[in-house]
Amino acid sequence: MRTTRWLEIASALAGAAVSGFQLYHIVFDPVCCVRTENGPVEMVSLRQQGDPAEIQSIGFITIIFLIALVCAVAHSLTNITIVRRVLWIAVVILIAYSLLGFLTIGLRLLPAALLMLLAALLSLRSHAVASP
Repeated sequence: MRTTRWLEIASALAGAAVSGFQLYHIVFDPVCCVRTENGPVEMVSLRQQGDPAEIQSIGFITIIFLIALVCAVAHSLTNITIVRRVLWIAVVILIAYSLLGFLTIGLRLLPAALLMLLAALLSLRSHAVASP
């Protein structure tokens, strides 16, 4: 397998690992303080808050990261054009989401989106079949 194919796979896997790590912290780390009925202040995570819009947004971005990962790996192994197009669509959505949500969770997801962008850029390299 050529070096660019390995780099495409490695970049996609690194982007998926970073996104998984960051999404885990976004969902389960405390985001605000709430005063309980007894009086003490309690730290509450996004999962405990249960805001449906934020949970749906995180679910959507998780699916987009998984689509980008699968497409990057599939393209590096098969070199199918439609898979590369889906990869680029997913990467554009990830970059747009990261930039639009820059002041909230977009900044945390930007490194993973940039790694996926690197995988998409590596998919543009011509994968000539090596002669035996």
